[in-house]
Amino acid sequence: MMTSEANPPQPEVIRATRRSQLISAVLVILVITSSIAFVFFALPLMTTLPGVSPVSNAPTLFKAMLLIIASLGVLCGAIMIRSGREIMRCGQYPTSDMWLIRDTRVKRGRDAVRMAWVCFISGVLACVWSIGLALYIWMTLERTMPLKLPPGVTIVQQKSLFGNK
Repeated sequence: MMTSEANPPQPEVIRATRRSQLISAVLVILVITSSIAFVFFALPLMTTLPGVSPVSNAPTLFKAMLLIIASLGVLCGAIMIRSGREIMRCGQYPTSDMWLIRDTRVKRGRDAVRMAWVCFISGVLACVWSIGLALYIWMTLERTMPLKLPPGVTIVQQKSLFGNK
């Protein structure tokens, strides 16, 4: 006598594509390289020896790199908020057009709503944190910059070949 065991239903899985993995890797590399550029180029220009005026374009470079990093944080937050809205609209996580870096089981109902709220909250926190940190550093830079020059005036530092003259 043969008994037939019923196979349990397999969970539905959405497969990750190479395109989404590549896009995610490029975004991570962009964030890492902009952070490294910030540390190696902007910060050394701001830290000078006592009594020596900083390079004249250092505050501008510092602020530009700060805005780039803050913009990346706001972009990531906006993508998370958009993803949360799509999850709420479709009623499943992940949605069919979502970028996935690995194969993911589909969640529906209460689990999908929970993931949508996680996306909303993390997106809003990323936006607020990026903007708040950028404003804090910007204002700190404005207060601590010892040298205020009129618009259009720059300082050129030269070393004399024959000593300090």
